[in-house]
Amino acid sequence: MRILVLGHGKTGKLVADVAHERGHGVHVLDAKENPNAAALTPPFVIGFDVVIDFTTPEAVIPNLRACLATGARVVVGTTGWYEKLADMRGLAERKEAGLLYGTNFSIGTQVMFQAAAVLAKGLHEAFSRRAFADGAVRAAEWLSTRKGCYDFKDIFSEL
Repeated sequence: MRILVLGHGKTGKLVADVAHERGHGVHVLDAKENPNAAALTPPFVIGFDVVIDFTTPEAVIPNLRACLATGARVVVGTTGWYEKLADMRGLAERKEAGLLYGTNFSIGTQVMFQAAAVLAKGLHEAFSRRAFADGAVRAAEWLSTRKGCYDFKDIFSEL
């Protein structure tokens, strides 16, 4: 699978490393290379099977608009943009794109969240950036064959 990683901070770098370790082709764009989503032209974006965004709340919406408009499949780990979720969901549906978002892609953490909700007690599980990155890559693999908009908490058990 060819994966485009948007964001080259600690998590973006680790996501790229994990994707590469799992045998995927990876291209990374940082903020300097992609100001206001300028690098995300349709011919560029369609060269990738999945886009993974770990940028900033300011960058994610232009990135999503550019990618979803091409029908791309996008995994979003960036937070702070959910007031625009309905708009992005609508765009994904109109363009028959794929959108998977979540606040934490660690499978272990999702299990903890589910267990905490069911058991109503304070369970704690240590999680690492590595687990977070691994979950984001697994999410990209899962989304690569689907269209639609998904919340990671609803699909993590399928990974």
